[in-house]
Amino acid sequence: GNWCTDPEQCLERSSTFLGSSATWPERPANSTWAPGWDIGADGLMSATDGPLRDWSAVWVMYCDGSSFTSHREAPLLVNQTPVHMRGRKVLDAVLDDLVTTHGLAQAETVLLSGTSSGGMAVFYHAGRVRAKLPATVRLLAAPDAGLFPDAALPPGRAAFRDAIKGLVPFFNISAEVGGGGEYPGTDAGCVEQHAAANETWRCLYAEYALPHIAGVPFF
Repeated sequence: GNWCTDPEQCLERSSTFLGSSATWPERPANSTWAPGWDIGADGLMSATDGPLRDWSAVWVMYCDGSSFTSHREAPLLVNQTPVHMRGRKVLDAVLDDLVTTHGLAQAETVLLSGTSSGGMAVFYHAGRVRAKLPATVRLLAAPDAGLFPDAALPPGRAAFRDAIKGLVPFFNISAEVGGGGEYPGTDAGCVEQHAAANETWRCLYAEYALPHIAGVPFF
C-alpha cells in the first residue's frame, strides 16, 4: 500500500479505500472490492490447501498511510480539508476490540503478518501486540517483504534514509514514551536507544528495531 509522504499525497489517499474505511463492505469475502489486493484468502489461509485454513483471520488496514506509526494530535489541514493521522490510536482501538470483544485473549497462537508496508508494521508493532496479549497466548511474527535495509544508493538517486528522516516529524512518529498511555510509533526500546543522538528515525528500519523486540519469534 506504500506510505503517503507529503500533505497532498495523504489527502489524495484519504479519499480512497487505502485511506478510509468509509467505502468498505461490512464483510469483504474477497479482493473484488479492491482490485489487485489480497485480503489473506490465499497462500497460508487458502481454503483448499492452506496450512492455516481453519484459523480465524483478521485483516487490518493502516488507513493513516504510515503503517500505524503516525500520531498527530490535530488534523493536518490540506487545501482546507482536514487529514487525520492517528495510526497509533487506530491500532490500539483495533487490538483492544479484538481482545475484549472477539476473544483474541483466549487464542492459543496468534500469527502477526503483513506484506511490504504491512511487513514493516510487523517489525514496528510486534512488541505492542505482545503487550496487549496475555502470556498464555503464543505470538509469532512473519513479516513478508518488510525488510528495507539502510543501504547506500548509487550516486544521483535520492537516499531512502533522507525520506525516512523527513517522515518522523511529518507523522510525529517518535513521540516521547510515557504519560497518558502514549507510546512511540516504533519499538520503545529502539526509540530510547537512539533518542539522545536525535536518530529515532533509525527505528523505521527493521535492522535497528528487531534487536529490541523481545518475546516474539520472527520467521
